Amino acid sequence: IPVGMTTIGDGAFSGCTTLADVYYGGSETEWGNIAVGSGNGALTGAAIFFDFANAPAVVDAGVCGEGLSWVLTDDGELTVYGTGDMYSYGASGMAPWYGYYKSIISVDVRSGVTSIGDYAFCQFTSLASATIPEGVTSIGSHAFYSCWRKLTSVTIPDSVAVIGDNAFAHCSYLRYVNIGSGIRTIGASAFAGCHMLDRVTIGNIETWLGITFEKDHSSTSEYAYSNPLNYANELLAGDETVTELVIPEGTTKINDYAFYGYEGLTSVVFPSTLTSIGDEAFYGCSGIESISVNEGNTVFRSSGNCLIDTATHTLLMGCNNSVIPSDGSVTSIDEAAFRSVTDLSIVIPDSITDLGRAFYDCRGLKSIELGDSITSIDFDTFCNCMNLTSVKLGDGIERITNSTFYGLTSLENITFGDNVSAIEDYAFYSCSLKGDIKLPEGLASIGSYAFYYCRPIESITIPSSVESIGAFAFFGCESLTDVYYLGKESDWNNIVFGDDFDTFEGVTIHFMPAEVIRSGSCGDGTSWELYDNGDLVISGTGSMNDYSQADGITNAPWGEFASLIRSVSIKYGVTSIGDNAFRGCSVLASLSVAGSVGSVGDGAFAGCTALSSITLPDSVTSIGEAAFSGCSSLVGLVIGNGVEDIGNGAFENCSYVYRITLPESICSIGDGAFAGCSGLSDVYYRGSEAQWAQVDIGDDNAPLTGAVMHYNAISASAVIDLGDCGDSLHWQLDEDG
Repeated sequence: IPVGMTTIGDGAFSGCTTLADVYYGGSETEWGNIAVGSGNGALTGAAIFFDFANAPAVVDAGVCGEGLSWVLTDDGELTVYGTGDMYSYGASGMAPWYGYYKSIISVDVRSGVTSIGDYAFCQFTSLASATIPEGVTSIGSHAFYSCWRKLTSVTIPDSVAVIGDNAFAHCSYLRYVNIGSGIRTIGASAFAGCHMLDRVTIGNIETWLGITFEKDHSSTSEYAYSNPLNYANELLAGDETVTELVIPEGTTKINDYAFYGYEGLTSVVFPSTLTSIGDEAFYGCSGIESISVNEGNTVFRSSGNCLIDTATHTLLMGCNNSVIPSDGSVTSIDEAAFRSVTDLSIVIPDSITDLGRAFYDCRGLKSIELGDSITSIDFDTFCNCMNLTSVKLGDGIERITNSTFYGLTSLENITFGDNVSAIEDYAFYSCSLKGDIKLPEGLASIGSYAFYYCRPIESITIPSSVESIGAFAFFGCESLTDVYYLGKESDWNNIVFGDDFDTFEGVTIHFMPAEVIRSGSCGDGTSWELYDNGDLVISGTGSMNDYSQADGITNAPWGEFASLIRSVSIKYGVTSIGDNAFRGCSVLASLSVAGSVGSVGDGAFAGCTALSSITLPDSVTSIGEAAFSGCSSLVGLVIGNGVEDIGNGAFENCSYVYRITLPESICSIGDGAFAGCSGLSDVYYRGSEAQWAQVDIGDDNAPLTGAVMHYNAISASAVIDLGDCGDSLHWQLDEDG
């Protein structure tokens, strides 16, 4: 209404039931001089603003409750006025003003309105301010949902008792929330996603303790919770920031989720009157360093910065500084007791027999030592303890079950108890175990993938009690160089390895020293020792005795152990190997002959069917008749540069030999020396073709004479290839590289 107006006639504004604001161009005194006729209650009952030259123009208006109206003006202000409850709307976009959601910058709810409806101002992306008056008792579900761009603060008056589900959810720039003294319920996810929230203000801590915080139990995300402290940096009670929380005496109950996610707490003192604490009341309060209970409380007690249920002996709540009492007052740990710690090292006393899920998802657990009363642990025990670096197991643990420490990539140190008998599949899969891992005595089995990709492991000590090692148990242990096996090599060979087992390729395996089980003389100056790992050692000075044989087995003093001898080592000083000395040693697989040996007797190694390769030193000048006959596994044969004579049948029926190296010193090869060597394909001769033509080769040596001849061979090692590389130069590649 412009200045200068003098008269407003009777009923001029009769029936203007939605009239809320009158903008008058003059002063309040000038307004009083206007003659206003009867029947203009709508005009005189409206809010009158003086000294307005240009009043905002109305863009749209309507009804939003049985006694409520709304008006939107072109300055972006939405005003709700009247008396009663606002309508609730079933979903976003259904409120009558929603079409203007991008242009509405302020909402002014006037006194007389008693509720704000569901979805009323949902997704008002330009909304910067909202005025909620005293008298409003509830704020509906999703009322201010996703007003995310400009709304930075909101004040909830004392009259509001209920804030609905998702009411302020995803108001991403909301920083300050003032909550009145009348609040009783905050609905699920009411402040979900308000990541910029800096401060929540209340009148006093008693008000806060009286609030019921609801949760969306169908959701497992952080957004399920209603407590704004899950995001806020500060809780201000009156004029004081709540860090050292003292629950007032007289308080009997702390509601579910009461301080959920509030990292600002550093200490909590519980009153003597307290009888119950709700679910996750202090979950996420990672800053707590001190926990105590006032004397006289008959339900709870505190010790070592632990909150303990006196009747059940259950540790309900701990913190970074917790020390579990060892006096027997704690026998179990609640599932969420340590869920909120950030830097915990803990010792579990013997009074606790079962960990359950006490440390499930405990990402602040750094190290733990288990008492001997803990008898089992499994995947749930330390699941998602991603910062756990050290574990010491007690003697009560007999099995480390499937996937117990699976994927705990920070785990560097493990100390086993004395009674672990099995490490099951995937137990330490992809952990960061480092240094020397000592597996316990009595361990019988190591499962498949048990230490898979534990890259930093440098060495492993494996007890002789181990009977099986699963497939890929140590695969990917890239730093592994040494395995120390606390048993004999023969015991190692009896371990059952899983399929595709190649973990120890390139790794040095150290065995315990073998023990002598028999010994004696085998010549005037020579002696023998047989070890429990199957090694037979001939040492001393001079020739070995010659022996006979019975049923294909030597009658040498070690003959009764012929089926156990796995290797023979002829030491330096021994000058000859006696006739039939090792005939019929069927498991003999390794032969070492020193450079002092001049001759190999008749039948010395006949029937040694496991012997696969032979290298004779240059000192050997003669190989006796049938010396190596029937060595059916023999593949490679290298004869030293000193051999002149090879006896009849020396290598007869060595059917797998496919190449041999002969010295230029050779003068004669006896009848049938290579008879039955059906696999022989290549002969590498160190002399020239002319020299070879001078060698006396006996009858029945077709495999030898029919093989491909390679002349001017160089090395004593088996030859891969050779050829000419100059007018008088030759080259040769040996299998040793």
